Amino acid sequence: MNIKEAIISFIKRKWWYLVLLILSTSYVFYYRNNIYQLKELNATNLIFILWLILLLLPLFSEMEFFGIKFKKEVENAKAEVKESLNDLRMQIMDIRISNSNANTINFGNGLLPTEQKLKELIEEFITNSNATNDNLSEEGSSQTVELSPDTFSKFKFDVPQESIYLFKVRLMLEKTLTDLCEKTDYNGRKSMYEMMKHLSRCEILNGKTVDLISQIIKIANRGVHGELISKEYIDFISQVIPELQKQLDEANSRLHYCICPRCKYSGYSRYENACPRCGFMSDDY
Repeated sequence: MNIKEAIISFIKRKWWYLVLLILSTSYVFYYRNNIYQLKELNATNLIFILWLILLLLPLFSEMEFFGIKFKKEVENAKAEVKESLNDLRMQIMDIRISNSNANTINFGNGLLPTEQKLKELIEEFITNSNATNDNLSEEGSSQTVELSPDTFSKFKFDVPQESIYLFKVRLMLEKTLTDLCEKTDYNGRKSMYEMMKHLSRCEILNGKTVDLISQIIKIANRGVHGELISKEYIDFISQVIPELQKQLDEANSRLHYCICPRCKYSGYSRYENACPRCGFMSDDY
C-alpha cells in the first residue's frame, strides 16, 4: 500500500474525526481571544473542551496513519481482558468435556445409547437444532489408486449393507474432524477424542454436537466390527446424519483464510477480520 492509498484509506475510516477536528480548531482559533478561563459554560467554552477531547482522543483509541500505529492503554486493556476471558472459557470447556458424563467421549466397547437417549439426541439435534456447526468436507487428499477390474471380484466376502453404511458414516466423520483440525492449526494426536476436544476448545463443536458424534461413532464401531446392530440404531443415524452434514458444511464455509500482518499467522480463522492466534483485527484479510 503506497502513501496515496494510505491517505485515502485513513480519510475513509476517520472522516468524521477529521471534520470535527478541523471545524473545532477553526472555531477555537477564531475565538481564541475570548477564551481566558472556563468559569462560564458557554458555547465557546464547550467547543474549546470538545477541541481538547479531540486532541486527546488518539491517546485512548487506535488510529493508523502512514502505517504508523498509536497503541493506547484502553484498547490494550480491552484486548487483555478479552484474551483472558477466552482462555478462561476454553479451560472451562476443557474441564467440562473431560469430567462431565454428558460430554465425555467414549469409544471402543462402551455401552450403546439407550432408546431414550436416542430420542433425546434426535429431539435436541433436529427439532431444536442449535449446535455450533462443524465442517463436512468430502475432498480427499490421497492420490487415486488405479485398480484392475478383477481386484474386487477375486475377494469373496459377504458384508451386510448396514456395516457398509456405518463404515461410510464413521469414515466421513473422521475425515471431517481431521479436515477441521488441519484448518484450526491442530498438531496433536489424530485420535477422535483429541480432535473433538480441540474443536470444542475452538468453539467449533459444542457439547451437544460432541455427544451426538460420539454416540454415532460408538454405534458405527460396533457395526463395522461385525456386531449385530438393531434397526433402531440404524434409523437413528439415518435421521440425524443429513442435518449433521448440513451443519458441518456451514461450519466449513465460515472458516476464512487469513494472513496476519502482526504475528505472520497464515491459516483459517472463524472470524472474517480477526487473527485466531493474536486477535489482531484488520480489514485486509
